[in-house]
Amino acid sequence: MFVLQNAWSAMRHHRWRTLGLTLLAALVAGGMMVGLSITSAAHTAQTTEYNALQPIVSIRLDRTSVMKKAGASKASDVDWSKHQLTLSKFLQYAQTASEQTQIQFTTAFYSETATLDAIQDAKLPQGSTTLTLTGFSEQAALDNAINGPFTLVQGKFPGFDTDSAGKVMVPQALAQANHWKVSDKISIIAKSGAQPTEVTISGIYQNKQSVDGDATGLDPQTAIYSSRYELAQLGIKMQDPDATTNYLDISVGVPTPEDVAKIDKAMKKAGLSNDFTLVSPTLDKYNASIAPLVQRADIARIALPALIGIAALLLLITLALTWKDANEEIGMLMLLGRSRLAIAWQFFMQIMPSVVVGWIIGALACGFTTGHIAQALGITHAVTPSLSIIGTVVWSGILALVVTLVFAWIRTLMVTKTAVLGSRLEVEHE
Repeated sequence: MFVLQNAWSAMRHHRWRTLGLTLLAALVAGGMMVGLSITSAAHTAQTTEYNALQPIVSIRLDRTSVMKKAGASKASDVDWSKHQLTLSKFLQYAQTASEQTQIQFTTAFYSETATLDAIQDAKLPQGSTTLTLTGFSEQAALDNAINGPFTLVQGKFPGFDTDSAGKVMVPQALAQANHWKVSDKISIIAKSGAQPTEVTISGIYQNKQSVDGDATGLDPQTAIYSSRYELAQLGIKMQDPDATTNYLDISVGVPTPEDVAKIDKAMKKAGLSNDFTLVSPTLDKYNASIAPLVQRADIARIALPALIGIAALLLLITLALTWKDANEEIGMLMLLGRSRLAIAWQFFMQIMPSVVVGWIIGALACGFTTGHIAQALGITHAVTPSLSIIGTVVWSGILALVVTLVFAWIRTLMVTKTAVLGSRLEVEHE
């Protein structure tokens, strides 16, 4: 009881020290809870969750590299038909790569793009010179569009079944240049000398990001989207597997992320030109989604040790200042028969409540709000403290208390009964 009363009296007497230790403990505990949760979530996202992905891989021509090799200043200076990947060649490379790597493709889909001759009475947006029509085989192909993701401004995509023939989705820039709206009818001239074919605008879209038409091969201002059935209706769908008149964007699914590099290497070995690259929109999108998490985790790995180190230094300085003039008190207690450990415990109890209360407040407050704190830091990935992180924070708090007790015990070893008696005798002699 005496120890508790003495501790309470010391805490009330040194209110600023008590408040400071409480805030310091809360800051460290909260910082550990958030920091460890972020680094743990980043590690899981980059390992377990990443390895569980089944990536979509697209075989795409590196048009920028081709233009550089050809010394072309613009895309129109290159005869792209000489660089197209035909369906027969793709099947050859894919089969060979699958046999060599023993990797089975989980899915396959494509889009086919044809250059249109014109749209009757239509104007092209400023800077555009060509019209293209891309037919998608299924929803996955549309999600994997070479010009990237888009937003529907009006209407909807035509669909992927036979009913989609006769319907198209046009880019907003082309619609605005001609004052088109959903349900308007336009007449497409698929190729030179062909009769106009009337189609209905089912939707208007806008790309979510800036698109370099020279790099993708599709001018984002004039790239019209529909299904593969629309290409067939217009008579411009390729029938010959060796044809190069249209651009094929073929994608396959592989079981794991590490299979992407294996398939790339095997296809190149089978004869695929180095002008083609295997890109994975799945992995690109995933890595972009966790980028803020990874960046904050990198910061946390530096900031957290710094926070703990500074807090430990401040704690030791506080203890040193608190017990700086405690020689006489320690000596007197020893003369009264108290053991050094009992004295150390008494001094420890003057500090312990502040640390424990602050640690609990910080851990609980940040433990329940870690997700909200992560969102405030720009992290969209889920971040929650696991049981192991909670355990680490609890044991770290206990370790801090043990260190404080040891420091208090060391402080008692710095005082002897003889030194205290000698000091008192000198004072009385004077």
